[in-house]
Amino acid sequence: MGLPQCDWSGAIRTYAQRKGPMNQDPHTSSPAFIILSPDDITVRAYQLYLERGRVDGFADDDWLRAEQELKARGEDAERRRNS
Repeated sequence: MGLPQCDWSGAIRTYAQRKGPMNQDPHTSSPAFIILSPDDITVRAYQLYLERGRVDGFADDDWLRAEQELKARGEDAERRRNS
């Protein structure tokens, strides 16, 4: 049973509704953080597991790598949006 292919550009959700120092970096116009859905991280971690040939024992590594990849994609999208 495989997972459906995902469009990762929509998988990242940024939180930029409130304005001010709570979520805004005072030196840039970018949000100070990006919110990732646990479901999005789970899907990407599972894809990494499949890419590795379903080798067990790397769940934590897959989760952290998935989280880092999705965060980086969100930051890249934010930079493109602001340029």
